[in-house]
Amino acid sequence: MKKILGWLIIFCMVIASMLLQSNVLNKIEIFGVRPNVLLVIVVTISLWYGLHIGTIFSMFLGIVADSWFNLQVGKYLIMFTFIAVMVGYYNKNYKKENIITLIYLVFNATIVYEILQGILNVIVIKQMFNLFVLLKVLVISIIFNVILASVMYYVIAYICNKVEDLIAEDRW
Repeated sequence: MKKILGWLIIFCMVIASMLLQSNVLNKIEIFGVRPNVLLVIVVTISLWYGLHIGTIFSMFLGIVADSWFNLQVGKYLIMFTFIAVMVGYYNKNYKKENIITLIYLVFNATIVYEILQGILNVIVIKQMFNLFVLLKVLVISIIFNVILASVMYYVIAYICNKVEDLIAEDRW
């Protein structure tokens, strides 16, 4: 029962992050670039829980984000799943409790996310590729997401620790 409660808490965290992204963070914009709380959540969950749970969570979040933001079908699903697999592979090499680890992984995940988004825009909507625009978006997105990860880290870590405690109690 406590395991279900733990996953329900994570589900509520997803809904809260979607509301935060769509209602608050979409109003913060510099040169057309917005912070991405969903990317920070994907990196954090994948770092905290590992490859398998992080990938499944990111696939779920990608499907929900695709339907919530009404974008091209599968765009977030592809990007979040790829990033979760990338972070999940490095999970064993880093300490999840270290904020520097999270900042480093958010930095790298933002680069991968923006490059994947550029590739998908070229393939799906036939958008012209512009290296200078990509570099501008990369720099601003990295700054936004690293600041966001630094601010949100302690809240997310607290929630993840509570969920781990609930799941661990359910085993005995």
